[in-house]
Amino acid sequence: MTGTRILVHEPARMVAIGEFDRDNRHRIVVAVQHAIADGHPNITIDFAGVTLIDAGTIRALLACRTLALAHGGDLRILRANGVVEFALEVTGATALLG
Repeated sequence: MTGTRILVHEPARMVAIGEFDRDNRHRIVVAVQHAIADGHPNITIDFAGVTLIDAGTIRALLACRTLALAHGGDLRILRANGVVEFALEVTGATALLG
């Protein structure tokens, strides 16, 4: 999926763009791990540009949040919309990530 990417604007402020699934969800996980390793456990990811996520990506986001919490921080998803917002709501992830 060309165009799928995670942009790191600051160590803990990221922007996700495109579709995330089993082939590329690791990009989010790696970016979050790097932010936490660099001492920035309070992370926000802007999802306005994300057009699709699968259940595995939601699991990965929840695992990233657990990692952030273990380091005294948190992970928040901002501006999810459309089918992505629906997927997060239906799975209950919005309550944890929103």
